[in-house]
Amino acid sequence: FAIAIDTGEDGEALTSFLHQRRISLDALVLTHLHADHAAGVAALVESRIPVARCYLPWDAEKSLVDEEVLAALEQLRSTGTEIVYVARGDEIILPSGKLTVLWPERDRARPNQDANLYSMALLAELHGSTMLLTGDLEGAYEMYAAAPADVLKAAHHGSESSTSPAFLQAVAPQLLLLSCGSEERSASMEARRGDIPMADTSANGAVTINFEPDGFTVETMR
Repeated sequence: FAIAIDTGEDGEALTSFLHQRRISLDALVLTHLHADHAAGVAALVESRIPVARCYLPWDAEKSLVDEEVLAALEQLRSTGTEIVYVARGDEIILPSGKLTVLWPERDRARPNQDANLYSMALLAELHGSTMLLTGDLEGAYEMYAAAPADVLKAAHHGSESSTSPAFLQAVAPQLLLLSCGSEERSASMEARRGDIPMADTSANGAVTINFEPDGFTVETMR
């Protein structure tokens, strides 16, 4: 079973990974329809990588989204991919666990708002460990997704408007994962993470987390 969460802007890394291993996607989760998270859908379509089902946050198209992503999503739909909208409380069942949607709530999205405010937040339960994935959720909205977890993927690439000290205290992770290419944001997260260990892609390169029955392990490129 193969599932991807977001594609990146050009989808190059994802499509290359899938092609090399001859993997098709049983599920694709798009946390929100901003280009830096979802425009790579076009590359999946162009590469003819099958995607059985695509999950979107409830009312995803009501927010301010990127037109190129909407076009790519229509391309994906035309290939036969099932589009499924999910909201708080819905679950995506995996062979070794599940993903529970924590945000957004059904019918809460207001038209023409920043899509980051309704970015899908997921609690992954894998082999008994948990990981909180927060997309680009920020501001007061992030507290709707403040569930305790072993691993936390920092929201919005470590932006100062997300992953507040109060949020970190509520989640109380054993590991903080930061996907970031900005030294400024990396330094900002360093200043507020306290004593929580952090894996930072800007410093460590690609980060792999292996979830196993007795816990999880972390591998970095450097």
